[in-house]
Amino acid sequence: MSQTTLKKYKKGEIVFRTHDEGDCAYIIDSGRVQIFTENFGVEVAVSTLGPGEIFGEMAILDHSTRSASARALEDLQVSIVSRTQFQQRMDIADPIVRLLVSILLKRMRDNLGVDKHQISEKHQLDAQESHSKVIDKIKFEAELFEALMDQSFLLYFQPIVCAETFKAMGFEALIRWQSESRGMVRPDLFMGVAEETSLIVPIGKWVFEKACESLRSFQNFLASKSNATRQDIFLAVNISGKQFSDINFFHMLETIPQKYGIKESHLKLEITEKILLEGNIFFYWIEKCRSMGFPVSLDDFGTGYSMLSYLSDFNVDTIKIDQSFVRKLEQEPKARIIVQAIISIAKGLNVEVVAEGVETEKQAIILRELGCNYLQGYFFGRPVPYQETLTYLEKNL
Repeated sequence: MSQTTLKKYKKGEIVFRTHDEGDCAYIIDSGRVQIFTENFGVEVAVSTLGPGEIFGEMAILDHSTRSASARALEDLQVSIVSRTQFQQRMDIADPIVRLLVSILLKRMRDNLGVDKHQISEKHQLDAQESHSKVIDKIKFEAELFEALMDQSFLLYFQPIVCAETFKAMGFEALIRWQSESRGMVRPDLFMGVAEETSLIVPIGKWVFEKACESLRSFQNFLASKSNATRQDIFLAVNISGKQFSDINFFHMLETIPQKYGIKESHLKLEITEKILLEGNIFFYWIEKCRSMGFPVSLDDFGTGYSMLSYLSDFNVDTIKIDQSFVRKLEQEPKARIIVQAIISIAKGLNVEVVAEGVETEKQAIILRELGCNYLQGYFFGRPVPYQETLTYLEKNL
């Protein structure tokens, strides 16, 4: 049963009984239905439901048989909703929501005195494993919130160098979390959780402010060195889609750089292809950022199916060629052809190019020969904390 269908029952007719197979739920269009249980032949009314209410959903949500019976108190018309329709919606729901629904169902069944053997042993084991994972996730989110409150995050910096001279032109600001209980947590783990919650907005704000504070310090450090060849280094800061959607985002862009005396042109806002998939509203947001003086960089370029259309539709200042192409430069001619094509198109559009994931001198030389503007990767330096970044700057004046 894949579609919603209509069904009618006469007054007094049984819709289903306890222990019947639960393959669908019912939405009452007209009439009333009584939900009841039977104990030693005695019927006990549980509830009476009317138009617009739903019943029979418990069995399809936890793959069990019916925990109660249902009888039409009046001539009854219902819309029948299949297990598939419910399951599709549960599958895309947040895991925490699914856990809460599951706990609620268990408590309702316990109150009704349902035999646990009605629910398959396999489903019970699967549910326990799923619940354990979700509970771990809830704890992880709580720890992440505490880290934000306690300012347990750190900002690391990875150099971005000129392809011609190999001198540092700027850095990418990268968040790190040193957890007391978990040690150093990988950014892809905790930022993924932050993206799923509202935590990404305050965490993103912390990163942006810390980046501005650090950039001011780096520039002051260079200004104090008489042999420094430049003082206008830039900092690239990653921005998530949820930050764009925050009503205070543009206020943050306006006020925080002013607080630290930072020029907007020295802060590159890095976005990913995922943001562009969200819709036309991002056209406006990107243009607004650029009109405020912030260069916009498209990260992980080359991994999406519509990468060239993005260059046509969106005005960005920089693209970062994904490291998956850079790794193959020395062995695969196709990778070199693709990178060369990307650089040629970018130059024609007056867009600068950064190559990520440069790990060998040969890769760096190939990219320089192809006309890449900037290089970033372990060959030039790993992400390091603030103090080590100052040391790097002093060695690379």
